[in-house]
Amino acid sequence: MTEDATGEAFGRAAERKGSGSPIGDVLRAWHRLQPQDPETRARIAAALGVHWSPPVEVQPPAPQPQIPEPIGPPALEEAAQLETPSGPQRSFDLYTSAPVSDTSTAGEILGETAMEIYRELLPFPAKEPLLNPQWTRGIFSTRLSQAVASRTVDIDAIIRSEFQARPLDRLPWKRVFTMSSGVRCFIDISAPFDIFIEDRAQVLRALRAIAGFERVSVTFFETLPDGTEARAEPGTEGAAAPEAPILLLTDFGHYSVFGRHWALHEEWLAWVERERARGTTRIVALTPLEAAQWPAVLLSEMEIVLWDWQTGVGKRRLHAR
Repeated sequence: MTEDATGEAFGRAAERKGSGSPIGDVLRAWHRLQPQDPETRARIAAALGVHWSPPVEVQPPAPQPQIPEPIGPPALEEAAQLETPSGPQRSFDLYTSAPVSDTSTAGEILGETAMEIYRELLPFPAKEPLLNPQWTRGIFSTRLSQAVASRTVDIDAIIRSEFQARPLDRLPWKRVFTMSSGVRCFIDISAPFDIFIEDRAQVLRALRAIAGFERVSVTFFETLPDGTEARAEPGTEGAAAPEAPILLLTDFGHYSVFGRHWALHEEWLAWVERERARGTTRIVALTPLEAAQWPAVLLSEMEIVLWDWQTGVGKRRLHAR
C-alpha cells in the first residue's frame, strides 16, 4: 500500500472511530507525521497491524563531467594564461596552464611531455639555394675578382718580348685575380623580391665566406642602388673600397605590383656611368629573370647572371664591356 492510500485509509478509520477515541488520535497522529520521520510511522503502522514502507525517492541523474574541448595552437596562449590548477597534473598533459610572463620558458608553458616530443622532432630542412653550392665560389670569385700586379716577375712576358725583338722598358709582373678590395652588394627589397628573403641571406653568407665578412658592404634599395630611398646595412658602411666590384640582386623593375616604384632603363644606364666615373670596373647582376627578359641596353654595360641552380662558372650571360 502506498503512502497516500495508507493515509486515506487511516483518515477514514479515524472518522469511524470518532474524534475522542485513542485509536483515532493515533490515526490522526499517523496522518500528520512528516516524511522526515519514517521510523516512527513504521512503528505505528506495525502496532496497528498495517504494513507500511517508506516511499522510494527517485534520485536525479548525476551530472556528467564536462570534458573540455581540445585546445589547438591558436588557443595555446589563452590556455597558458589560466591559473595553475591545484593538485597533481596528469602525466599525459601536453602543456600546463601556468601563467605566461616575460621570464617564462618553453618548458613551463608546454610542459615536459610536449618538450620531449619537440626535442624528438626533426629540424625543419633548410631551403635549397638558387645557386648550386658547388659552383657558388667559382661564380663569385671569377666575376667579382680584380686583376692586380703581384710580386712575381712574369718570365713568359719577358721571353715573348725577346722573341718579338721589342725593347723591355719595364719589368713585367705577373697579374693575379683577387677580391682584396671587397665587394659592394646592392639588394633589391621591393615587394616582388620578398620571396627571395632567404635566398638573399644565402648569397650574402656565401659572399662573405669568399671575400671576408669585413670586406662586403650591403645597401638595400627599391629603384636605383644610389636612389634617395637606398640605405646601408648598419655596420657595413665602408667595408669595401669605393671602386670595388658591384654585385646587384634585382629584377630591374620587371615584376610590377601595385605601389611599386622602378627605374627606367635609361636611369640604370646613368647609374652605371656614375659608377664608371668613380673607378668601378666590374658590375655583376644576379637576377631570377630569364635571358629573354634581360634589359637589352644593359647587356654591354654589366655582366648578367641567371640566379638559377643550372648556372655554372662557364655559363656567361653577357657581352662584357
